[in-house]
Amino acid sequence: MEWGMANRMAQLIQSDGHALFLPIDHGYFQGPTRKLEEPRKTLEPLLPYADAIFITRGVLRSSVDPDKTRPVILRVSGGASVVGKDLANEGITTSMEEAIRLNASAVGISIFVGTDYEKDSLLNLSKLVDEGEKYGIPVMAVTAVGKELEKRDARYLALCSRIAAELGARVVKTYWCKDFDKVIRGCPVPVVMAGGPRVDTELEVFEFVSDGMQKGAIGVNLGRNVWQNEFPVAMIKAIRAIIHQNASAKEAQEIYDSNKPPPSPPSEPKKIGPIPRKMTIKELYDNCKAQWKALGGQLQGSNSKIGGFNGHYGDGENKKYILRVPRTGVNPLYLTINVKKADDSWIGKKLVNDKQTLDKVFDDYIKPRIAELSREK
Repeated sequence: MEWGMANRMAQLIQSDGHALFLPIDHGYFQGPTRKLEEPRKTLEPLLPYADAIFITRGVLRSSVDPDKTRPVILRVSGGASVVGKDLANEGITTSMEEAIRLNASAVGISIFVGTDYEKDSLLNLSKLVDEGEKYGIPVMAVTAVGKELEKRDARYLALCSRIAAELGARVVKTYWCKDFDKVIRGCPVPVVMAGGPRVDTELEVFEFVSDGMQKGAIGVNLGRNVWQNEFPVAMIKAIRAIIHQNASAKEAQEIYDSNKPPPSPPSEPKKIGPIPRKMTIKELYDNCKAQWKALGGQLQGSNSKIGGFNGHYGDGENKKYILRVPRTGVNPLYLTINVKKADDSWIGKKLVNDKQTLDKVFDDYIKPRIAELSREK
């Protein structure tokens, strides 16, 4: 292996032979993905814990400071999107000269084995490898499955990974799957894991990462499992411990739990502007509705307090909800809404399940009370 190629591989794969790659390239076909709407904000707290980042040239230039970065794997394929006809219809979007200008440590490209564009994607990989070898830049092949997630089985992924290695990829990114050791045994170059099946808990992520490492993967290339987590820094620290410290899934869970920030203290109610003393009932109604929304009025469950109210009390068959409305120069106005227990259950379940609007709650429970108030005055 030439010195330049060896040096770049050493930037990616650490001295223990393992690696944690952090991909934030999803926007090249998904657009502003959830929690990646602002790539800089997503990436900055995670950078210290990544061995390399997988990224497009546009986001690299716009969202990563040149003096505060990690080794770059440059995404160089694309041309299709989630709203297009076929995600597999990709081409090479970024030249090797551009990768050199951006000081990339490697380039990455997707292949789509078994699709109508199988030949095109494999020839793209071959051409890219030729260019990479010329300049000493390794190529990472990504065994993409497009929208056909059922392809994530060992037989298919072993086929894809072996083909990528045969065509010259220096690293292969593929999905974790059952019998993952079959994928590893058939691939003569280092393998990093993409996300496995959709899971509900952090522990399940730690378990498939740990299993894959034990079966011979050198590391991970995990994005959404990290930065879409509620506590992404805790998540990447835990995964890093599995990769570089041989932590078990259980130990990783403990690391994750210990790195979660403490719960925030209860916040003060949002400040809302005063309501003039003289106004029409419609104006009062509109102001109350605006406050109800500004205060975060939403239904969170049958036993939850309705957000936007100062409090609730009562038991047995009845419950009272109170909305405090500040007014200029006079005492606040308190709107009390009596809700029967059966209705309260209906509020909590019916509206949440049917996704009825906040206006419906307001109209059914608050507007009548405003009307009563007008008659009292």
